[in-house]
Amino acid sequence: NGYSGWGSDVSISSAGGTLRNCILTGNGRTNSGANGGAVFCDRAGLVENCIISNNLAFTGGGIRLGAGGTVRNCVVAMNKADDKGGGIYIASGGTVENCTIVGNEAAFYGGGICAAYKGIVRSTILHLNRADAGPNFHGMGNWDPVRYSAYYLAVSNCCSDPLVYGEGNFDDDPQLVSVAA
Repeated sequence: NGYSGWGSDVSISSAGGTLRNCILTGNGRTNSGANGGAVFCDRAGLVENCIISNNLAFTGGGIRLGAGGTVRNCVVAMNKADDKGGGIYIASGGTVENCTIVGNEAAFYGGGICAAYKGIVRSTILHLNRADAGPNFHGMGNWDPVRYSAYYLAVSNCCSDPLVYGEGNFDDDPQLVSVAA
């Protein structure tokens, strides 16, 4: 829709709020003030059971999580960030759980997810995302592409190739099927 601020389509902030059962596609801009191509989610905000696809922003091509937002049971696909967090950017705390994050791209850090501080990712599939540093995951401040400090990004029970350090993570092919046929 061309809005250049926090969340080009939806902004959930301050008192929290919920975005549920939605499809958000084709939103965003890439100027340096554009954060969260489709959604900016802050504090106790929740994005649940949504499809977030083909959006773009400077950071958080699909979604930007602020202080404690949660993304649950969502598909985040084919989004693009000119800087970091092609699919999702976690700025200061935030949780991603039970999601499929596939085919996103960031110019520099975290094609799937990039976390600046205290990101939590669990029971999520990350596949075929692209970035110069950390195609699926990147924790800012920790430059080791395999081991991520829980200070930046705690990852557990996730499917990602390359394999990411954390309890229960694995690098099997998720065998995703295209619905475009």
